[in-house]
Amino acid sequence: MSIHPESTGCPVSHVGLSDNGLCGCSQRPFCQVYETALLSPENMLLCAPTGAGKTNVAMLAILHELGLHRKPDGRLDTSAFKIVYVAPMKALVAEMVGNLGSRLKPFGVNVRELTGDVSLSRAQIEDTQAGAYTRSR
Repeated sequence: MSIHPESTGCPVSHVGLSDNGLCGCSQRPFCQVYETALLSPENMLLCAPTGAGKTNVAMLAILHELGLHRKPDGRLDTSAFKIVYVAPMKALVAEMVGNLGSRLKPFGVNVRELTGDVSLSRAQIEDTQAGAYTRSR
């Protein structure tokens, strides 16, 4: 997917676009895909090195989903969605539960861990809107 700066609204001076159209900022993937992540229901596959902004892109996609489930009074319909974050290792799952949990708490979104070491009851699963998971070994 190619996103041109004029279609993203991302100021060229901020993202440091070079003549070849690649974003020169430290959050390069974030700059290139934020419009798709935040403003559209399109599926995405993002491959980028550590520190490139993948978690921020995931957060934009989560915010898009939360926006779809706002009630007319502005509250969030927390029974209408589930967010699944899949990570390759238990340590990363624990890190993401903390990260996502602190970012989503103001929205009333509960985030929990589900790994081979942690099991959730049916009630806990129903009370959880976002989960970070890894496959059991």
